[in-house]
Amino acid sequence: MLLRGLTVFAGAGGFLFGYNLGVIAGVLPLLRNDTNLALDDTMTELIVGQAKVGAALSALIGTWVLQTRGHVTVFWVAGLAFVAGPILVAAGSSHWVMVAAGRLLTGVALGLSAVASPTYLAEVTPARSRGFVISMYDLMLTMGALTAAGVNALLQVQEVVDWLDANRIANVVLEPWRIAFALPGLAALPYFLCSLCLPETPAFLAQRGSPDVTVDGGQGSSLMRYTCASSNASMTELPLTASAERLQRLVEEEQQEELKLRCTTSRAADGARSHEAGELCARPVFVTTD
Repeated sequence: MLLRGLTVFAGAGGFLFGYNLGVIAGVLPLLRNDTNLALDDTMTELIVGQAKVGAALSALIGTWVLQTRGHVTVFWVAGLAFVAGPILVAAGSSHWVMVAAGRLLTGVALGLSAVASPTYLAEVTPARSRGFVISMYDLMLTMGALTAAGVNALLQVQEVVDWLDANRIANVVLEPWRIAFALPGLAALPYFLCSLCLPETPAFLAQRGSPDVTVDGGQGSSLMRYTCASSNASMTELPLTASAERLQRLVEEEQQEELKLRCTTSRAADGARSHEAGELCARPVFVTTD
């Protein structure tokens, strides 16, 4: 059950990422043609660029948030932003600032999701299913971009525009660009709901000093396995119910091996420099006199 939830979560995250990246290209002409917004070139550039600004800022702080608060907290924030961004764009007023603010929130969600999703899926997915789950993220990312292109093409068909104009909800005109921006909210709901049920990674729990590292809070859970490097084997799989002490010991052993490797590399570099210096000192020196 947990593996299925991770698959759905990975697919929803990839779809949201791909759709939000691709939707702006087709929606831009619709925004420019909306007389209520009355966009000029500067406003249009700000709306388009807000998603990139939000993604860049959230990606910069995403690593720090992962180390201090964990993956699950990042997913909660990203899920809320994925839901709030499209709602703010689609249900907001006709002022372009609302559209830009919604795009900024969506960009924050994109940056956080891009930073946290691949590492989280790699850490908590079993080795036998890891490739499938991570591939699902990449596949749905492509499907999201393809869906955005299809939605943009459909909403520019005149018959569809006329139908939307004739079928109003609460006497509100359904502008095609609002629908295009609102559709990701449907995929954001399962993403956010899954994030509420996701377990934290064993590595983060071990760093926080948790006495018992588990996925679902139960005893004896062996559905998911945590993979980490150790000095005795290249890769060692541990059940998630393994004690934090054992995980911490393996982490310390890995750090010691890394330190030994650095020392060996440093000694080799120092030896090479000493050998070069010795060769220089051994070379004959010719002095010419007039």
